[in-house]
Amino acid sequence: LRHPNIIAVIDFFTVETELCYVMEYVPGPNWADEIEEPVNRKLVLPMSAEQALLRVKGLLPAFKYLHALNPPIIYCDFKPSNVKSMTLSNGDQIEVLLDFGTAYRYDPNVPPNPARGTPGYHSMQASHPDWRDDYFTIGRTIAELVGMAEVHTEQYRYTLTPPDQFPWTQYDVSLRYLVEWLTAPERENRPQNVDAILAEIEGVLGY
Repeated sequence: LRHPNIIAVIDFFTVETELCYVMEYVPGPNWADEIEEPVNRKLVLPMSAEQALLRVKGLLPAFKYLHALNPPIIYCDFKPSNVKSMTLSNGDQIEVLLDFGTAYRYDPNVPPNPARGTPGYHSMQASHPDWRDDYFTIGRTIAELVGMAEVHTEQYRYTLTPPDQFPWTQYDVSLRYLVEWLTAPERENRPQNVDAILAEIEGVLGY
C-alpha cells in the first residue's frame, strides 16, 4: 500500500504464529490522545464539529484509495486511536491512518476469521464487512470526536444518543444527519462511496 494518508509498513516478521510488522514512525499524539484524559481515557476535550469534520475530510482519500483496489481493502478498525496528524517539512498537516493489523482483503464469499473491528465503532455486519462498514466506523468516530462518549456503552453500541442531549444540542442538525447517515443500520442506507461522504461534509461545513 502506498498513499500519503496511510502509514508505511517497513518490514514484517513472525513470532511463533503471530505476524508482526514494523511501521513508519509518526510522532505526536493520536486523535484519542487529543480528546481523552491520559490516565482513565475519559473523553474530556471534544473537538468542535468543524475541526472533527476537517480531520476526517483530510483522511477520506485514504479510504477512497483502499476501496478502489482490486479487491478492495476494508480497514475495519477506524477509530480515534488509529489516526495521527503529521506535520510535514513544509509545515502542512496531513492525517495518517495507522495500524493495518485488522484490515481485510474483501471477498464476497469468504468472511474474515476472526471478525474484525472494535466494539463501539464497528457495525452489526462486522462479521463480513464491506466498504460501507468502514463508513459506519467513520460516523462513530465523528460522534466521539465531537463529544459522544457513549460510543463505548452497550446501550449505544450501534446507535446515537438522543438528539436533545449533548453533544447534538451544540450543533446544527446537519451534523446529526451526516452521522445518522454514516451509521444507518443497513448498508443500503449508508453512503455508497467516499465522494458522497465528502460532498455531505462540505455541505455541513458550508463550503
